[in-house]
Amino acid sequence: MPWYYFRKPPDGGEHVDVRLLSANLRLGRADVASFVELARASADAITLLEMTPHWVRRFHATGIRTVFSYSVLVPAPGAGGFGLWSRFPADVATPMKGGSMIAARVQIPGMRVEPVIASLHIINPLAFHGKAFEEWRSGIAAAKERMAGLADAADPVAVFVAGDFNSTPDMRQFRDLRIGG
Repeated sequence: MPWYYFRKPPDGGEHVDVRLLSANLRLGRADVASFVELARASADAITLLEMTPHWVRRFHATGIRTVFSYSVLVPAPGAGGFGLWSRFPADVATPMKGGSMIAARVQIPGMRVEPVIASLHIINPLAFHGKAFEEWRSGIAAAKERMAGLADAADPVAVFVAGDFNSTPDMRQFRDLRIGG
């Protein structure tokens, strides 16, 4: 995985650049206007975590749909909701069980097949004064299964996974999650 550290991806031949912006809204602490401005200037698709119905209304009030006309929105109270907006047509890729991930097929110009963009959220292992570690461990194991299932369903297209893994490369479980691409 030298590309992770040195920022040089492996040579995959001809490609199409896809700019994906992902953010955790942090239970209401995000600056919506700044985020939408950044997205308009630099993203093809955006994924958002902790998306509540209130946040959906706030994003719509910015006029986000004038640039990102397509969306897959699964708002929920607290930290459980997701949002995905795209400049290009997007449809739900496959039903996601368990509530920690959403995915959509996106019709990106220049790509022969429609890639899948997924947004994932795993609980912070330090939540609830460190009592969520076991839930984090089972969540990251479940994420590996969900991502494998998504890759199987999406075959042979590319799958982009963004979100908040609440993990770093020095955590064995996160490294295990990344094995196999």
